[in-house]
This record gives sequence, structure tokens and C-alpha cells, in this order.
Amino acid sequence: MLSAVETREPALPWRLRSDLQIQEADSSVVATWTIKDPLRLTYFYAAAEEMVFLNLLDGRTSLNGILNQLRQQFPESEFSAENLRQFLLSAVNGGLLRACVPGHSYRLNEIRKRQLSQATLRRMLSLLTHRFRGIDPTPILNVLDRTIGWIFQIRCMIAGVMFCTLAASMVVARHAQLESELPGISSLFTATNLPMLALSILFVKILHEFGHGLTCRHYGGECHELGLLVVGFMPLLYCDVSDSWLQQDRRKRMLVSAAGIGTELFLAAAFAMLWTVSRHGFLHTFFLNVMIVTSLNTVLVNGNPLLKYDGYYVVSDWLGIPNLAGESRAAAIAVFDRVVLGFSGTLLTRRSSGMHWAMATYGAASMVYRVLVMTTLLWFMYATLKAWHLESLTSVLVVSVAAGLVIAAVRGIRERTRVASSSPEQRRRAIIGLGVVGSLLLIALFVPFPYSVEAPFTLTPGVSSPIYAVEDGAIEPQVSAGKVILAGDLIAVLENAALESAVTQARGDFLVAKARAAALATQRSISSQVASALPAAEKAVLAREARLAKLLQKEQNLTVISPIGGTVFSSRNRPRPRTQLQEGLGWFGEPLNPEVRSVWITRQTLLCWVGTEKDLRAFCLLPQEDIEIINDGAAVTLTFASLPAAAVAGRVSQRKTIPETSVDRELIANRMVSVIPETNRPGETLFGVAVSLVPDSANSIPPLYSSGYAKIRCAPASLASRVWRFVCHTFTFQ
Repeated sequence: MLSAVETREPALPWRLRSDLQIQEADSSVVATWTIKDPLRLTYFYAAAEEMVFLNLLDGRTSLNGILNQLRQQFPESEFSAENLRQFLLSAVNGGLLRACVPGHSYRLNEIRKRQLSQATLRRMLSLLTHRFRGIDPTPILNVLDRTIGWIFQIRCMIAGVMFCTLAASMVVARHAQLESELPGISSLFTATNLPMLALSILFVKILHEFGHGLTCRHYGGECHELGLLVVGFMPLLYCDVSDSWLQQDRRKRMLVSAAGIGTELFLAAAFAMLWTVSRHGFLHTFFLNVMIVTSLNTVLVNGNPLLKYDGYYVVSDWLGIPNLAGESRAAAIAVFDRVVLGFSGTLLTRRSSGMHWAMATYGAASMVYRVLVMTTLLWFMYATLKAWHLESLTSVLVVSVAAGLVIAAVRGIRERTRVASSSPEQRRRAIIGLGVVGSLLLIALFVPFPYSVEAPFTLTPGVSSPIYAVEDGAIEPQVSAGKVILAGDLIAVLENAALESAVTQARGDFLVAKARAAALATQRSISSQVASALPAAEKAVLAREARLAKLLQKEQNLTVISPIGGTVFSSRNRPRPRTQLQEGLGWFGEPLNPEVRSVWITRQTLLCWVGTEKDLRAFCLLPQEDIEIINDGAAVTLTFASLPAAAVAGRVSQRKTIPETSVDRELIANRMVSVIPETNRPGETLFGVAVSLVPDSANSIPPLYSSGYAKIRCAPASLASRVWRFVCHTFTFQ
């Protein structure tokens, strides 16, 4: 060994701390070491070369001396003085080394201040998530381990897998019920369902974290922190099981990481079974929400290896790559540097070329998916807060996340600018690569491509002629919905015994008055008294004749005649009343339905519509940000919920400029539009758009008042214009 005195080079004044707990990882994978700092309860992974470097630090050997020894022990690896300096700086900042010269306390104080300032900055730039340290759960976990530790036996795990399989089979068998009760993703975050969803998430996460902690404690690990993690505005628990890194058995480490996934899958299975056997009500909805939350969270977040959660750590241990996220991101950045900027040098020298590209692909996919999840979370929060008109709070989170991304991008640009400025050739190559990538991005951002929006709709009569009951009476329908009639055809006959009696009485009164007037007219020449009574008798005749004519007109109105020819469309179905109405005082259903025969219909009751299928209109509801890009005459594809395989074509015929104040009950019942509880007023500002149906597709039109979703073609729009429109409708620049 060459000392610093012999080589006259400055020695590295650092030595590995003697109080660190160092253990070798599972020998079945690439040799790695786990380092635990017992003072700060922090953990580090070190490769074999890194561990040898730390052990060679004795306060007397120079950097070049250590470099030569590393090259002798690991001839297949590439080392440089710059890489060793960077690793030395990381070890010093991580607190793994102690100084061999005075003044180290000042250095530690500076590191501590920098960490505190960076922590404050990170909190400000990442308001989307924040962690609060909580309690030491060791006593609780010890009690749980003694009580239910038997669940970690192999036969119990096999039984759990079989239980989950059985529950999944039951849900598949009831897929029709699930489809009818399962709300859409957007309606999961409505104001009415949000409290239930929050309760479900909180319940699941409590058991999830206790699953991690109990597994870690059962296999000999320590767990001293159970705290609160705030994601967006949702409080969640977290359990620090970093001590499982000291577990040498890789399978046990994987079980600790997978404990949360297993807990959620078991909960999903248990609540799926409860959902299948429960009746509609609060608990039934709660069971459904828990099943949805656990399933989606396992597939999209917790069990997804692209995010640094449970699934990631399972895959990391399985592949034997402790720092999978860091190495894969570095590999993806190295590919970018080489392909785009033309930088020389390789990464992951100990891995094969195929593994290098696989990790680069994984790193790029994880970065893209992380941004996608973050964007989706912000969007859901925006949609949720919009129901309470608090969507401006989302801008604070957006600025926080964007600032963090910008700072990271600035750091990366600064480092690559320094490398690119090393030579004119390097600078020229980097400019060409960035120019090509920039051109491709501009094309992707600003080239318009087809665009459409979706909106819920209800099939309405449009410009069809309404047929009303002009008088009260018991209805006797003469036609049914869907029948083609001509002008003058009979639609219904109303029976009103009181009116018929009044007509008979008025006719008798008229005849009596007429006879009396005639008698007075023949006798007026005989008596002056009779002559004076004649004018009054004649007026009485006219009055009774007018009353009789009015009653006869009312009687004639009991016969409802169609003024035009066309197809009979039913009126809107009247729902069954909540309380039983007295006989003859109310009805429900459709007036022309044979089952409603002889019920009492009041005047101005809409009996039906008469028109052609060209007269029908689909009435769509769109938010304000979408109504602005809809043009008159735009092509529309209508998909009815009752006929999902048969699409109907249409054209935009009218756009409303005044917001709608009510929502059709069909859209409310099918959960296509969220409304203010106990009302039919929309929960957000919506505008109406009328769509005329194309005659060629009339043969596939379902009954009137059917609902579905309309796909409205808009003018081609670029990705940049869509993002800018979203920003303008999300934030206020006044």
C-alpha cells in the first residue's frame, strides 16, 4: 500500500464510522451491502466496489492510492478519480464517514443547515405530498405478532390465495350487477361519493401500513415510525419498514414489500364477497367502494413497479438491483445524452448491453408514468374541488409541482451545458441533436389532429307537435306510441260524466227558455205585460244558448284529434309517487299506455308528440370549456346506453348561450351528470347543444327520452392549444 507520505499526495482525511451496522445482502444476487445508521435510522445500499472503497479510507491513503488498489481488485470495472470524488462526497453528506482532522463539527453543522434548507424548499415545491412523523408502533406490532402471527405460515398464505381466487370468481359471475352499480371513474370523485371514497381509502391504508409493519416485525425487523402522509388533501398513514433492508433473506424482504399488496388484495376479496351478499344501502355502497379502491390502487399505484411503492421494491429485490430506480433513470438519461447530445461514455458497465437498454426503457417509462399519475391526481383534485367552487386551490399545487420539475430541469441543463462546452465538436453535435428533437416536439405540439368531445345526451321530441288534453276526463287511448297516423285521426277519448251531465242540463235549460220565449212571442199582442217580459226571455235564450255552445265545445274537446300526420311519440314517463294516491286522483306511467286506461287526466296534460323521426333532437350537456369549440353543423355520433352497438349519426343544430338550470332525470338516474343533492340543478355550469338526427340512421333510433353519450367532432386542434385552453379555464390571469 502506498501511503500519502510516500507519494507526496494529500491523504483523504476520512474514515468509515465504527458504529454503523453493516450486513451483506443475499448472496444469491450481485454482492451488495446494507449500511444502517443507528443514530438517524437511515439506510444505504453499497455495491462491492463501493464497500471496498469505504473500507480503504483510513485517513492516510491518497485518492490515487485507493484508485490503484480498486483497479487491482476489480480489473473488469472502470474507475476514475472524478467518480470516486463524487461517491466520497455522497458518503460524507450521508453521514457515513468521520473526519480524521479537527474541524469536522463545523462541516457537520453546515451539512445539517443545508439539509434543513433543502427540506424546507422541498416541502414548498412538493405540496402535493407531505409527511408528518408519528408514533412508535413497536408495542402494537408486538401484540399483533403474538396474536395473529400464525397468518405467515405457508398454509395460511395458500388459503389466502385460494380465498382471493374464489372472490374474483364470484365477482366475475356477477359482472352484470357490477356494471350496473359501478360508477364511472369521474363520478367516483363527485361531492356525494367523495366522503364514502375518503372513508374507504383511509380504512384500506390503515390496514395496508399495519400489514407492512407486522410483516417486518415478524421477520425480526424494527419499525419505529408510524406517521401521517398527506397526498393532495387526502390524509394517509405510512409505516417506516426500512429496517427490512438488513434482512439477508431476499424472500423475506420481498414479503415485507409485498405485505401491503397482499393486504389490499385480501381486503378486496373480503369486501367483494360482502358486496355480493349485501342489500342496497350504506354498507353495500361502502363494500363496493373498498373493492374499487383496493383493486385500482393495487393495479395502478401500489402494485405497479413503475412507481416507487411496494411493487417496485418487490421487483428490485427479485432482480437483485437495490437502486433500480436510480440506475434505470441514469440509464435512460445516458441514452438521451448519447443519442441526442452525442456524449461519450457508458453507464452500467457491469451489466450486459441488453440489460442496459431494458433498464433505460424501464427508467423512461417510470418517469413518464410518474408524470402521468401526478397529472391525473391534479386533474381529479381539480374536478373534485370544482363541485365546491374551490378549483383555484389546485393552482397552488400545480405551481408547486411545476416549480420542482423546472428546478430539476435547470440543474440537468446546467450540467449538460458544461459538458457540451468542452469542445467545439461536442457543442456542434449537441446543437444538432437538440434541433432534431426540438423539431419533432414542435410537430407533436403544434400540428393539428382530429379532436372530439363527449357529452351526455337525452333524446327529445325536438320540433314535434305536442298533443295536450284540453279538458279533464278519464282517458281511453285510441293509438299507441310508435303508430303512424294521419291528420284528423283519433288519438284518445276522454270521458267526463260531470261534463256530460252539465251538457244535458244546459240543453234542457236552453229548450225550456226557447219554448217560453216562443210562447211569449205569440201572446205579446194580447197583453202588454207579456210584451214587456219578452225581451228578458229572449236574452235568457241567448245566454242559455251560449252556455250550451260552450259546454258542447268542451264536450267536443274530450275527443282528441291529431292536427298533423306522423309518428306518435310517447310523452315523458311519469314516475310512481312515493305515497299511494287516492283512487282517481293520480296516475303514473304514460297516458297512452293501455295499462293507464280510464285514469283521470287533467287539462294541459301532455298526451304524446306527433312528428317524424327527422323532428327528433338529442339534447347534449357540455361544460363551458367545451361549448366554445363546438361549431354549428358539426358531425355527431350518438351512442345510446340501451343500444351500445348501434351508433346514430347527427349534426349540431343549435347551441344554447344561457346555462342550463335543470338536468333531465334520465341523466341523473344513470349517473351521467352530477347534480346538487336533493335537486335537479347541475353541479357545474353546463350549456345545452341540440343535435338533429340524420335520416339514414333513423331505423336504429331507440324510444324517446333514451340517454347515452354523444361524440361531437370539433375542429382539428394541436396538443399545445388543448393544454393552453385547459390552463385558461383552470387559472385566472386577471
